This record gives sequence, C-alpha cells and structure tokens, in this order.
Amino acid sequence: MEQKTIDKIVENLTMKGNSKITIRNYCYSIKRFSKYHEGKELEKLTEEDVLNYLKVNFINKKLSAETYNHHVSAINFFYALIYNKTFNKFKLPRCKVRKKVPTLISNELIMKIITEEPNLKYKAWLALAYGSGLREIEIATIKIEHIFSKENKIKVLGKFNKERFTVLPDFTVNILRQYYKHKKMLKKYGYLFEGIKNNDYMSSRCIINYFLTIKQKYNLPEDFTFHSLRHSFATNFLKNSNDLMTLKSLLGHSSITSTAIYLHMANDYSNTYSPLGDNNV
Repeated sequence: MEQKTIDKIVENLTMKGNSKITIRNYCYSIKRFSKYHEGKELEKLTEEDVLNYLKVNFINKKLSAETYNHHVSAINFFYALIYNKTFNKFKLPRCKVRKKVPTLISNELIMKIITEEPNLKYKAWLALAYGSGLREIEIATIKIEHIFSKENKIKVLGKFNKERFTVLPDFTVNILRQYYKHKKMLKKYGYLFEGIKNNDYMSSRCIINYFLTIKQKYNLPEDFTFHSLRHSFATNFLKNSNDLMTLKSLLGHSSITSTAIYLHMANDYSNTYSPLGDNNV
C-alpha cells in the first residue's frame, strides 16, 4: 500500500479527533487487509471477497465479535475514503456482541497478586487498573503531570479523547512513587510508561501480554482478563458507596446503561425475598 494512502487515512482520522491508538489500529487493519490481497486491485473487490477474508482470518479462528467488528469498520472506512465506495451492509454484516456479566475473583486474591509482584512497573499497572479502574490504553498513556498525589486523583485520557478524573488511592500513590524513584531517567515526552524507543508511550499490548503470565501463575479463570480488574474496581465502588452516577464519571462511560451492569454484580441477594420461601434446611 502506498504511503500517500496511509497518510490520507491518518490525516482524515486525526481531523475527526480519533485517538492515536484508534488511528494505529485502523492503519494496522487496513494494511493487513491490503497485504492479504496483494497483487489484486483492491477497488474491484466485492462484498464476497471481503467476507471471505473475514471468515478466513477472524470467524474461522473464533476471534471475538469485537475484533471482527473492528476490522469491518476499518475496511468500510478505507473504501469510503479512498474509493468513495460503500459496501452492502446486509452482505457484509457486523457481528452482534454478546453482553456477558464480567468474571470477578476475590479482593484478597487480587491484593495478593499485586503485593507479590516483584516488578515495580507491573505492580503499578495492576494497582492502577484495580485501584483506579483504568483501561489498558489509559494506563499506557498516563503523563506524570496528570498525577495529583496530594489530592488522590489522576487525570485520564479516555475513549474518544475524553478527559476525566478518577480516584488514586494511597496504596497506588506509594507504588508510583517507588517506581518513579527507581526509574530516575528524564521523561522526554512526559509519559510515565514510555515506549521501547523512548519516543512515545508504550503499547497497551505489553500490559495484556504481561497479564497472561499472571493468569498462568495464579491459575485464574480463562475469561478473567486484565480488564477484569477495572470491573472489580467498579463492583467494589458500588458495594461501598451505591453511587452509580459518580461511578459513571470515574469510569468515563457515556451512558449510564454501561455502568448499570455493576449494580447486578455489587448486590447481595442473600436477604432478597424469594417466592419459594426460606430455603434454609
């Protein structure tokens, strides 16, 4: 794929206000699609060609609905921008995402994992996810100037470039201080966790890959992911405060519906009325 095409894609997405990570992901998806059809005229491909690509690379490999839908969106964007071509959405459908109740583990086990982690950087990742409810990319893009330790809060750049503040417990503050003191190097771009080439923030993929070793070490449930620490933060917050609107703000949700799922997870049904009567026998 020609560089001028990539430049046009980046320029358009930047003008629309998309985040760096979104732009990177779109470019990756489009480049992957182009490489798969190397030697063919992309403009002449049909919905059937695209669907076959998606089947081979995503559906047959049983990848998530979210991953499939992302690549569909990237391909549709590419054709609309570069070729002014729109695919038939019925011939190139999106996958319905199944809404599942997140898997949680005990607070005691999470604290055990954080406490026993010997690497300060990894320990900081775990503490920020569990103590502040941050997503992987939000941790990766933290800037030192956005940490307000005396006020126990941190400024976060969330989805769609929306800024918000969330809590920063003393436990996490102490870990961050240890990490920063240990690093001692000057942060050229101001990111707490810089990339390998020291010219940008690190990839959120580093966090996800690291957590795979944690899952194996502690034999965690298969569907418990690094993002599950954010779910645990939200559930614990509601258990202690029952303040749904504040939680919505802390998590950076656009809709209260997204936050409401944690009500079901935080509720204790042990004293809930049952039409079958008292089941104690």
